[in-house]
Amino acid sequence: MTKRNAVIYCRVACASQMADDPALLAQEKECRAYAATHDLTVTSIFHDAGISGLRTDRPGWQDMMQCLQKITTPHSVLVADETRLARDNHLSGTLQHECKQLGHTVVFANVPSAL
Repeated sequence: MTKRNAVIYCRVACASQMADDPALLAQEKECRAYAATHDLTVTSIFHDAGISGLRTDRPGWQDMMQCLQKITTPHSVLVADETRLARDNHLSGTLQHECKQLGHTVVFANVPSAL
């Protein structure tokens, strides 16, 4: 069986929560654990620190989307939970749709999945 690939996306909103913040690192750890449990190979990790979940102009998200545009094999986009992707249901759906249009799937590490 071929291992599937994944990227990890982590986000914290507070400006005081920067790249080495425990909350950001905890999200990454949760996503890595999910990847290990589901036999996924993590190829890249993207962070947005100090960025609101209501904004779409996130440097880490934009970098990830540019990376995903270049990838030809389907990847899972691992996010610790839906609130780390977006704080608005409509925006969350939009961001998930952007990934799906590129052939990738958003997966929330805290939700049981059929992967």
